[in-house]
Amino acid sequence: MFRVPDETTLSLCAVVVSLCFTATFLALRLRQPAERYWGYWAASGICYIVGVVGLSELTKPIVPAIGGVLFGLLGGATVLTLVGMRAFAGMPAWRWWIVVLLALPPTGYLAAAFLSSGGTTPGGSPLQRMVGGMMLTVVLGGCGASLFAGTVARRVGRWLRAVGVALLAHLPSYATVLASVYIGREGNDAIASYLRMTQPVLMVAIDLVLLAMPGMVAMERLREAAWRDGLTGLYNRRWLGDGEAARAAAGAGVAMIDLDGFKGVNDRCGHAAGDRLLVDFAAHLRHWADAHAAEVVRLGGDEFLILFMPDDEVLAATLRRHLGTAPHGPANVPPWSASIGIAHCPAGSATLQGAMQAADDALYAAKQARRSGVPCAA
Repeated sequence: MFRVPDETTLSLCAVVVSLCFTATFLALRLRQPAERYWGYWAASGICYIVGVVGLSELTKPIVPAIGGVLFGLLGGATVLTLVGMRAFAGMPAWRWWIVVLLALPPTGYLAAAFLSSGGTTPGGSPLQRMVGGMMLTVVLGGCGASLFAGTVARRVGRWLRAVGVALLAHLPSYATVLASVYIGREGNDAIASYLRMTQPVLMVAIDLVLLAMPGMVAMERLREAAWRDGLTGLYNRRWLGDGEAARAAAGAGVAMIDLDGFKGVNDRCGHAAGDRLLVDFAAHLRHWADAHAAEVVRLGGDEFLILFMPDDEVLAATLRRHLGTAPHGPANVPPWSASIGIAHCPAGSATLQGAMQAADDALYAAKQARRSGVPCAA
């Protein structure tokens, strides 16, 4: 029959795991000195190792000052994980609320030790350990919530959320241990032991994500760069092609847009002025797209494509009006206008090509008839 490992064995497993990853983070910090987050994550591992070993091996009762330091180190291990994530995301590593989280475990432990000297829980455990554990739980929840749903998560995305989930997954273990310490019931001790077994697993998961995250994020950024037009920052034909099947299956409104008179801008004002016009016009299109959950693609030259919600004639009308408010540019820029053709790709289509061709035909029919050229506002 499976036997639950004792607390010493579980602590040893956690320390060995932390020691291995801490050594790896230190090596990476030495190899990449400009990347501060490796140093924060290495410091997190060191704090955890010292805190766990100290609380496990020091003779009881522990002097309050030393106990406060050890609980501070355990809280610091979690806080430094968050600080490293913020550094990785390019955000200021420290904020006042992070310092408050860092101070909670030692402050709570020392306050309980000095204000309730010799106090115990109903289960007979020292009250200061109970209070210190509660503060560690608050730190864990605060850091986990920040990584899962805070600003830092929105900057880096699913990798930070994965670490946030892993931190929050520690909470049942911490809560059960606290309940066991408080009431001293054997059944709760057994449940706590089972839950504590998850801690080394969760620590491995967190450290593996931290180790892999810089490389994976770099790959995602490279892929994103390959999908972007170098001049305007809009999506390009490669992005359109890579996701075409999924977008066609979902259905979409397709707007083809190009600029009339753009060649005259290049000929009279130079290519730098033409590029500036394209950048400003792209920003104008992106402003509309961001407000209407649409996507803008630069197909090349002065040709653009917008994908928006299918079969929405009101939205199509707002897009036509929006084109009419595009900035003209400097006074020396010759007159130009934007022409548009719109078609719809029905849900379940295999590709967008049919809708794109229909929109292109509508665009050039409008050009030919001189009815859909929309003069730009000065």
